[in-house]
Amino acid sequence: MGLEKEMKTRIVKDSEVGRWGQWKRVASGECIVAFISPLYLAEALAAGLKVLAVPEIPIVGHFAQACLSGFIRESPQLFRDYVKAVVQAVCLMIYSRHEALKIVSAEPMKRMRIQTADEMERQFDAIVKGLKPKPYPSPSAIANSYEIAMMEFPGAKGLNPLSLWDLHWVKELDDEGFIDSLVRQMGQEH
Repeated sequence: MGLEKEMKTRIVKDSEVGRWGQWKRVASGECIVAFISPLYLAEALAAGLKVLAVPEIPIVGHFAQACLSGFIRESPQLFRDYVKAVVQAVCLMIYSRHEALKIVSAEPMKRMRIQTADEMERQFDAIVKGLKPKPYPSPSAIANSYEIAMMEFPGAKGLNPLSLWDLHWVKELDDEGFIDSLVRQMGQEH
C-alpha cells in the first residue's frame, strides 16, 4: 500500500487478542492499522474504529478445506462426496440466498452465538461476497497466502505454495460437468 518503508509490520497472533481481535491493538494505540475479516468488523466499528478503503488483496480465504492426506487415501469416496457437498452448499449460498439464510438462521446461528437476524445476514453476505461456484484459488491468492504464511511461519520458507492445495477434487467435478449442471439447475429454480 506504499507504506512499507514507513512502517514496520507486526504479526499479532489470535492467542494474544482473541480470534480476529487484532483491531484491539489499534484501539489501544499500539498499532495504527489492522487487517480484519468483514465477519469480525462489527466489534471494531462499535469500538470507534474506521474502515480504510484499500485495494482488495486476494488470499485463499475462509473456505479452504483441510485434512490429513492419510484420511483421503483411506476414504477417497467420502472426501469426494464431501467436496461435492461443499460445492453444493456454496452454490446454494450464491444462487438461493433466501433458502440458505433460512438454514443458517437455525442451528448454525445458535452455534455461532449470533444474537440477531440482522447480524446473521451481515455475516452471511460477507461470506458469500467472496465465493465462486468453482472454488479454485487464483494464482495471486495462493502467492499472497504463501507470503502471509511465511511471515507467521518462517520455517515453511521454500515449501511449494501449491503443495497445500490439491485442486484435483474440484477439477474432477468441474470436468464431469457437475458444477455447471448445478449452476444451471439453481438458475432455473430461482
